[in-house]
Amino acid sequence: MLTMGSILLVLGIVMIVLPGPGLLAIIAGGVLVAEESSIAARVLDRLDLAVARAGERWRAWRARRREDSVQ
Repeated sequence: MLTMGSILLVLGIVMIVLPGPGLLAIIAGGVLVAEESSIAARVLDRLDLAVARAGERWRAWRARRREDSVQ
């Protein structure tokens, strides 16, 4: 699984520049690597928390913006 995950990660990085589902391949490769590596699992957990926080900030910003436009 570690080899397959690494290959997917590399292909995902290449597909960011070339046509293809680069981000999807990077996520899938990261998940496969995280199954074998506790360090990779921790990195993915921190990334998940950062994305969740950013999403909350964005939703709060949109709500404030909507309130401002109504007034």
